[in-house]
Amino acid sequence: MFGDGGDRRLDHLGDGDVVVFQADKPDPRGRCTESVAITGRVERIRDPAEIGRLSAPASEGRWHPGADERVLRLTPAVVHGRRCRLLKG
Repeated sequence: MFGDGGDRRLDHLGDGDVVVFQADKPDPRGRCTESVAITGRVERIRDPAEIGRLSAPASEGRWHPGADERVLRLTPAVVHGRRCRLLKG
């Protein structure tokens, strides 16, 4: 589940469209990078009760959907991950 942050660039997505969501985590020391890409079908969650239930675990974390934010569910079909280490040289 993720929100679009009120960003309208995702307006063209319809239920069932295939998307890729990628998250990267760079090493603050610059020696390694981790990356995960998830490919799957997206679905907009419209029910306020379901949004509240799904975002409740985030209440202790970092994200809550805003008033104008669309909430999307990505059902994974393929997950790829990689870790890249920089070579000394």
